[in-house]
Amino acid sequence: FALLNPILEIQLKSIEAIQECFYLLSKNEYLLSESEFDCIFPYLVHKLQANDITIQNEIKKMILNSSNNVTKSYDIFGFLSRSLESLSGLGKSNCIELCHKLLLNHGIDTIIPIQQVHHIGRLVLDSSLRDSSITFLKEVKNRITVERFSLLTKGLPADCRSIIETELSNIVIQEQKKDEKIENEKEQQQQQ
Repeated sequence: FALLNPILEIQLKSIEAIQECFYLLSKNEYLLSESEFDCIFPYLVHKLQANDITIQNEIKKMILNSSNNVTKSYDIFGFLSRSLESLSGLGKSNCIELCHKLLLNHGIDTIIPIQQVHHIGRLVLDSSLRDSSITFLKEVKNRITVERFSLLTKGLPADCRSIIETELSNIVIQEQKKDEKIENEKEQQQQQ
């Protein structure tokens, strides 16, 4: 498979070929079967940990563009979250970013909430992945009830839940301070 070739130009050409295939499939309203998906997406996700930023960005763009065009976003989301355990830190970070973008683009119905919250929720213990994990979890929390979010995080280890609660509380406090600052600036402008 040319995508695994160590020569950058060959990898870029294989990405172009896959993008063209996805475009033609989408144009013909064809969705990948489960076996077709399983033949392509493991290679794409593996390349999320490539050393070359161009490769990473092209793969991320391709995965996002393929959601609901040649495969269901639900399938991509599930595959990304299941892949987290086998990837390097860079690959995990890119997977979390893609999960967040899929959530933003396709909504909460895109995910299997308990699985994604648990896969990504455990990553808050890794300081290099904490910010991206918290950003994802904040978006999940914003889209569901507090009670449902509590149920989703209930199965996480206590140390993970503690970090998540603390980080999300800090974000709320920061947002409130920012809003107060903006409000104060508006009042000062009105007084002038």
